[in-house]
Amino acid sequence: MDEWPFLYLFGSVGSFIGAGQALFEQLNRLPFYTYINIGFESIDPKTLAQIGKLVTAEQVKEAFQKMLEINAAFDRIEVTGNFIAGDNLPPEHKKMMKYK
Repeated sequence: MDEWPFLYLFGSVGSFIGAGQALFEQLNRLPFYTYINIGFESIDPKTLAQIGKLVTAEQVKEAFQKMLEINAAFDRIEVTGNFIAGDNLPPEHKKMMKYK
């Protein structure tokens, strides 16, 4: 990894789900180590509604699973994701963070 320059990409849950296998194969062939960050935010439907995130909890779960699959399949791609935190979120948000 140290010999490759870095490429940073940021994406949404929807764009990540919609990206086909061919895209990741092409990215993996580039002369970069590619970092892709996805804004998951929450897998709690109430939290997603509260913050105005226009995806479902099922879509977030699907994208999270895809992240794990991409990370396992490609040696020059690393997908990470963000989840929000805060005191004003529904109690279910914290419980859902223990999702497996």
